[in-house]
Amino acid sequence: MAESSRAPLSALLRPGERLGWVFRDRNLFRRPFGQPPPTLTEVPADVVTRARAANPHLVRNIAIAVPAALIVSFVVVCGLAIASGGDGGGKIFLLMLVVVALVFGLAGAAVWLSAQSARSAANRPNAMAAEQRARYDRELADWHARKAQFEQQEQQRSEQLPEWSPAVPPPHTRRIDVVGGTLWGWEGLLTVFGSSTLAGGGQLTVLDLTGEGVVRELAEVAGEAGLSTDVQLFPADLASADVLSGLDERQFVDVLVEAVHGGEGGDRFERSSDDRVLGAVCAVLAPGGLTVGRVLAALRLLLGEPAGDAEPLTDDESRRISDELFSVSYRQEIGPRLRQLESLLFPLAPLGSAAQPRPAAQLSCVATLSTGSTARDEVLGDLIVQRLTRGAAAGEAGGTPRTIVVVGADEIARRHLERLSDVCERRGIRLVYLFRHLRGTSLQVLGAGAVGVMRLGNHQEANEAAEFIGRQQRFVLSRLTRQLGGAETHTTGESETQTRASRPMPSVRRPWQALSGLVGNSSRSWRTTEGHAEGTNWNNAETYERAAEFTVEPRTLQGLPDYAMLLVTAGQHGPSVTAIECNPDIVSLPRVAAEPLPPISTAPPAALPRPNPDQRPR
Repeated sequence: MAESSRAPLSALLRPGERLGWVFRDRNLFRRPFGQPPPTLTEVPADVVTRARAANPHLVRNIAIAVPAALIVSFVVVCGLAIASGGDGGGKIFLLMLVVVALVFGLAGAAVWLSAQSARSAANRPNAMAAEQRARYDRELADWHARKAQFEQQEQQRSEQLPEWSPAVPPPHTRRIDVVGGTLWGWEGLLTVFGSSTLAGGGQLTVLDLTGEGVVRELAEVAGEAGLSTDVQLFPADLASADVLSGLDERQFVDVLVEAVHGGEGGDRFERSSDDRVLGAVCAVLAPGGLTVGRVLAALRLLLGEPAGDAEPLTDDESRRISDELFSVSYRQEIGPRLRQLESLLFPLAPLGSAAQPRPAAQLSCVATLSTGSTARDEVLGDLIVQRLTRGAAAGEAGGTPRTIVVVGADEIARRHLERLSDVCERRGIRLVYLFRHLRGTSLQVLGAGAVGVMRLGNHQEANEAAEFIGRQQRFVLSRLTRQLGGAETHTTGESETQTRASRPMPSVRRPWQALSGLVGNSSRSWRTTEGHAEGTNWNNAETYERAAEFTVEPRTLQGLPDYAMLLVTAGQHGPSVTAIECNPDIVSLPRVAAEPLPPISTAPPAALPRPNPDQRPR
């Protein structure tokens, strides 16, 4: 497998359970520049008032000053003439001229000074405005320089902030129900959740009833990392399956009866009749070993039918079943039930015929492949769930933390799911149910723990989910998750497997070639998300281009991306909704946090304090 297409194991296999990641745009944590820009001050009002009251009209001032000077000169000349009494005529006349010139000079000086004062008062506002504008331009240029430097520092600081926070399951919640979703989305969720669970040293059991092998990627990641993995694929591994191994006679009968009746009760007489028939048959067969094939042979013997390809019985077993087990009249009365039992068990005849002890493994996968045999798959699914329930109740995992995931639980009987849930709750086992639809069984068992909602194409189911979550709740998804679905993150081609001589993988079975053919030979193209982010300049885009806010409405839930899930948990003030993105390839992006980040505060980031006016540069 090429390095560029290999799963980033070190990041995926990081201890600490997680369902995916929560996107937190780093730009939201940038602090605003807290210093306000300088303001352009206005010219004081008293200066403007004085400018308007100034009298700059020179002609009017001359018209007033000339008559005044003539009057003053006339009075002075007359005074001098009277005072001289006619003596010293030449000198007196010269003195009069000097006095008249002096009076007119003083009048002219007064007119000029008045004009200059008025002109100065009129120009004062313009001069002050020019001075203030120059000072404002200097302060504004200095403010822009400080702001640019601050924003550059904030940009560098935000580049170091993580923006993908691991979405961990709610504390003290042992069960998670996931409804809706596509097979691509389930595959991604299983890979992210399963790899983190295994990295923590826990034991993970996955029951994949989709018929499409969505557990394949998780098993490949675990095998590539050298973790012990055990895989059972049905119907190919029916003979070697250990589903019924280790059960005593009574448990074997109970499991078969529950599986045959689907766990929904039905007619009590029919259940009691089946329990009696199977109990009597198994009592005879128990010393020689209990398998579905031997039970089927006994039922055919009771019906008088040929054994066919069923496992042969010993002569003593055949004699006791045909002659001593039931009277002829009773066999005739239960004949229809015998035929129904034989028909239901017939597809499972090879089950456990060559069973061998399964190796201890961190990851145990049981997957059904889609072959069109719906009746067999339904009965087999109920059988496996019954086996998981009894194994959990018996504490087969010892002291190892354990997680059970049932993928495609829609067809499992409600009683079986509830019983498994009760057993896991009492024994501290994490239990995850994945339902394709929000109807029937899923609608009846939903809400015992946290609930994840993925895409629901049906409008009625989407409406039910919107009511459950709470309409008008808001959530945010990254543009990457909205643009990259399962088809965009996978390539079509021959599935590759690689075994490293230096890292042996004990107890690993890898029959994924048959599984790959059923899912279109598609495999994840790792680092596609990183390449898309770089190619679209997503990392440096504005916040509104990197994420979008949505409101919980039926149409929104119908159009959720493949890798989006809304996790609904109970809060003090009602349901709390967290948008989780479960694309495993997110680990190839930069700024992915290893530990959960603290919740985002509703308050805006703190701004810088305003500068001291006395220290502001001029």
